[in-house]
Amino acid sequence: GAGAGAGAGAGAGGAIKDPAEEVVAETRRGDGKIERTFADGRKLLIFSNGTKKEVFPDGGSLVHFSNKDVKHTFPDGRVVYFYSETQTTHTTFADGLEVFEFSNRQQEKHFPDGSKEIMFPDGTLKFIHHNKEEESIFPDGTVQRILRDGTRVIEFTNGLRETVKPDGTKTRDSLPPRDSNHQGLRAGTAAAGRGVGVRAGGL
Repeated sequence: GAGAGAGAGAGAGGAIKDPAEEVVAETRRGDGKIERTFADGRKLLIFSNGTKKEVFPDGGSLVHFSNKDVKHTFPDGRVVYFYSETQTTHTTFADGLEVFEFSNRQQEKHFPDGSKEIMFPDGTLKFIHHNKEEESIFPDGTVQRILRDGTRVIEFTNGLRETVKPDGTKTRDSLPPRDSNHQGLRAGTAAAGRGVGVRAGGL
């Protein structure tokens, strides 16, 4: 952006200062806070504890906390918070969706209705529905559902289905062909929708 342009325009006599970086106003308060206004409309607040907050003309802001956490607020209402200690990124969208990305590459989506979608590092995809029922799709295509009463239903890729009741009773039967096709579609759909597109490196 502007910095690159300034660098490209530097002459033999030294770098040319970017006009946008010119400080047009500066206020120092008694509590140690410094407020600077730049020619491009940005404002920089420097707090006594080391926290720095940039406020952009479009309504966005970028905060660097003294503990190295970073909070980026975008004009569309999206907020990306990076926790330095745990290397975790938490993105909140304007519609209430929350996305967590952990250092072990686990990703979680928390939806406004209370449901969750979790992608584990090994490729397992787990859905927790708003009614508290759970569904997991494993890398080999096996699907496990946990119903509200605690019953586990496991659908294997060989067409067998095992049902385990809360009292430990097990039954096995064969999946109808349409269920097998449905399972394949679910697995394919899940695989296609795994990415969340927000990375810590985007800050």
